[in-house]
Amino acid sequence: MAQFIAILRGINVGGNRSISMAEQKSCFESMAFTDVRVVLQTGNVIFRSFVTSIGDLTATIEAGLSAQFNYPAKVIVLSMDVLKAMEVAYPFPRGGSEVHDYLVFLSKPLEWPELATAPNEEWISIHESVVYWKVSKGMTLKSEFSKLLSKAKYKPFNTVRNINTVNRVLSAG
Repeated sequence: MAQFIAILRGINVGGNRSISMAEQKSCFESMAFTDVRVVLQTGNVIFRSFVTSIGDLTATIEAGLSAQFNYPAKVIVLSMDVLKAMEVAYPFPRGGSEVHDYLVFLSKPLEWPELATAPNEEWISIHESVVYWKVSKGMTLKSEFSKLLSKAKYKPFNTVRNINTVNRVLSAG
C-alpha cells in the first residue's frame, strides 16, 4: 500500500465549510482508505491505498467528500514522497519573524501572467504543480500574487499551505 496526502481546499477557513478532523477521518475510512490520519483542522489527510493513480484517488475523494458534506469538494492528492521533494526544493531562505513561507499546490498547470511583485515583500518561484511563495507578514492577503490566486479562473485549482504545516504533515507521515 502506498501512502498519500489529500490536501483539501476551502474547509475550516474563516468559518466556511466546517468539517471536524473526526469527520474527515471517518469520511476517508468510509472510502476504504486505511491508516487515515488528519493533521490540523485545515484538511491535510494522510492515508494509505492500494490504488496508486493520482487521478483515480482525486476523483474518488472529491466525490466522497462532496456526497458526505454537500459541497463541491476540490482536493490535491500527492504521494508523501512527492510532498517531501516539494518541501526540500523550497528555493528561498526559510523563516524569520517578518515573513511567511508557503507552498501553493496546483491541481493543474496554470498560465500565470507576469506579476509586478513588490521588492522585498514577495518572492515567487512557479513550477508545474507547486508555487513557492515567500511574503512579508501583513501582506499575505494584500499582495499581487494573493489577489491573483483568488481570481475565479485560478481559485478552484490551488490551495495554500504554510511550510510549517507541510513539515507537520511530513512528520506525521
